[in-house]
Amino acid sequence: MRALFLLLLSVTAGYAADVNAASCSNGDITTAIGTAVNGDRVLVPTCSETTWTGNVTIPNTKGITLQGNGSSNTLIATGSFKLIIQTSSANSPVRVTAMRIKKSSGTSWDIEITGTAQDWRIDNLILDNNNVSGGYQIRV
Repeated sequence: MRALFLLLLSVTAGYAADVNAASCSNGDITTAIGTAVNGDRVLVPTCSETTWTGNVTIPNTKGITLQGNGSSNTLIATGSFKLIIQTSSANSPVRVTAMRIKKSSGTSWDIEITGTAQDWRIDNLILDNNNVSGGYQIRV
């Protein structure tokens, strides 16, 4: 007598996971973005003013959310660097939310959106130009 065993597996593709950045530094945020896949949230922790020493780029292959712990709890000073959101029309939406981005020097932009400029959202941010003349907060 033969017995037939059937194994059923349920596969869930594309569910969102949380990827925690170790700190608010540009290096730790970049590492977390590199680990994330489409649909994930990269969580930026509570931090006092942290000055970036390089750009942070969200590539157009990553449809992710970059989320701080609230605009009064996560404070990024971009210095002369910026957050670059590379967009595409390949259905990879990007969201940046819940932090404060402060210009501390320089004349460039704090957030630069490149590519097709489709499928992006910026909300619940405080953009603080800190009375620095020149440059802009967001460039599309």
